[in-house]
Amino acid sequence: MKESAGFPREVHLLVAGLALLPGCTPGDSAPARVTVRDSMGVEIVESSAPLWEEAPAWTLSERPLVEIGAVEGERPYMLSSVWSARRSSDGRIAIANAGTDEIRVYDADGNHLRSIGREGEGPGDFQFVREVWWTPGDSLLAFDLRLRRAALFTSDGEVGRTVPVMPWSPEVSGPWIRGRFDDGTLIVSGEVRSGLPGPGLFDGGRRAFGRATAEGQFLNPIGEKALGRLWGFTTDRGTAYTSAPFELGVPAFAADGSRVFLGDGTGFAVEERNPDGTLTRIVRWTALRRPVTPEVVSRFREERLANARTPEERRSEEQILEGMPFPDVMPAYQTFQIDGLGHLWVERYRAPWEEDVRYWVFDPAGSWLGEIAMPAGVEPREIGADYLLGVRRDENGVEFIVLYGLDRPEG
Repeated sequence: MKESAGFPREVHLLVAGLALLPGCTPGDSAPARVTVRDSMGVEIVESSAPLWEEAPAWTLSERPLVEIGAVEGERPYMLSSVWSARRSSDGRIAIANAGTDEIRVYDADGNHLRSIGREGEGPGDFQFVREVWWTPGDSLLAFDLRLRRAALFTSDGEVGRTVPVMPWSPEVSGPWIRGRFDDGTLIVSGEVRSGLPGPGLFDGGRRAFGRATAEGQFLNPIGEKALGRLWGFTTDRGTAYTSAPFELGVPAFAADGSRVFLGDGTGFAVEERNPDGTLTRIVRWTALRRPVTPEVVSRFREERLANARTPEERRSEEQILEGMPFPDVMPAYQTFQIDGLGHLWVERYRAPWEEDVRYWVFDPAGSWLGEIAMPAGVEPREIGADYLLGVRRDENGVEFIVLYGLDRPEG
């Protein structure tokens, strides 16, 4: 992602306005923007417009309060493939630096304290460290996607127990620890793939979410959502497969200590579930779907072909694009975050070439508050009560950990 020439004096969080309905005047009473109803024990919260038009929007600090990283410098500050970043209660920052298969810990000012782990298969080693969390007692829990296990480390970096994650059903593959609940149980997910029937457009399967004990034993399912559809195409060597255009690919997911949010991006709706899998709430809102116009299709094709570095790669891309079907509209959203005060942040869908990162924000009761724009090049990794911790990539793709202050005016 390319970074703009500089930040404005203040990065304001954008708000979407509500136009007056036909026949209404400023003196008329406006219809309710949020309605709540019960449907067979499930709460349905529907927002027709955001609430921040009548309340002050939140703001981020003008510049990062802490920035970690360097174009050139000491090894602990050279970052690569940071998948996860978390802040402890005393301000320390832990990151999963997958490029070196390490957990790196920094103090509240961004100074490197220690690096944990190395490439390998022994206790405390990693092959693809993907997630890291602070746990009670300032321990660190880290999950390795390739080894399919988590390791618990003490605050000093000593490895404690190892938690293997096993498929809980013969049809589930790729088990993955996604977080932990307040009671210490784990949130896990896995993929249930469909068959590969041949050329054409077909269902890509689904992702299942469940709960396991702290030792990795499966307890109960939570829910599942469809994976993005696949496109099978004919090549010189037979049939090959790729993701269909403008598919979410993987369902949106987020969880805190007592709730799980799931969505597939096919509409403006999100499911909220309890750890036992009970559906408790559906959050809906009214917004416009973005059409996949001929201009968008042309841009998609141009981007695919532009990535070809050799004549052979270009020929392969041409085979992929030949006859490729396109949907009428783009997905509604693509990822979720839950902040430290229980608000749900829903990332608006971005086409593959778009860099503008924006989130819709919903309060803990499911009401739509407004829209937030991220600083240029920043992707959030954790949002606290008064901060936003993310990864920023410069114009050359160099990664930095950035911490912004988050101001939430009362009301």
